[in-house]
Amino acid sequence: MAATSGGGRGPDIEHLPPSNRRVQVVQEALRISQELQALLHDPAEENAKAKISDHFNRLMNLMGLVHGYCREEGEAGSFFKKKYAEIMRTVSKFSLGILASGLERTVQESSRIVDGTTPAALGASSKIFYKMSEFDTLITMLGGYPSLSLDLLEMIKTGWQNVLSLTARDDTLSELEKDDAAPLKLVAAKRLNDADVILQERRAADSQEAAFQRLNQSPTA
Repeated sequence: MAATSGGGRGPDIEHLPPSNRRVQVVQEALRISQELQALLHDPAEENAKAKISDHFNRLMNLMGLVHGYCREEGEAGSFFKKKYAEIMRTVSKFSLGILASGLERTVQESSRIVDGTTPAALGASSKIFYKMSEFDTLITMLGGYPSLSLDLLEMIKTGWQNVLSLTARDDTLSELEKDDAAPLKLVAAKRLNDADVILQERRAADSQEAAFQRLNQSPTA
């Protein structure tokens, strides 16, 4: 029997007997989102940083599953869409902060490798690529690149540029066929272009808005 909760949610779950395991996934995602929120409110807790990272990665995986369940037809699909929206409301309260801090650390780490401050290890490009891909999953949930600030877009652009630079370096260090890195390069190049296009559009719009405001300012006496 599926677990139920208060607030009239029991009937929703009772209508989904074939989906008990999926209901448990939803409930686990809600539980982790609440625990993650509590950890972020008390970052001084022992091992808080490691716990936050672990909870966040787990939550992203569960949200991916719940998002897939939303494609179901009828009552089941409605239930999962409702729950996904509920999880998103919780996640959106703290996810931009997690994105900004995690992205900043990743960009700083990869930039130190690119400029030679940190020794380059073979496979660094793949490590940074997967971190950037994790951020991309979260960004998609938050509304995509257009929803980001200029500062975050700049960091995204630098991160993907670093992936491409490290991939070229890995090619020179590795004896493997360079074609092995082709998919990684294609994805990184596309993400870099996406961020750059939105940055250019946003800056152009800001410039036009500023010019429009200057034209409409009344001359002072």
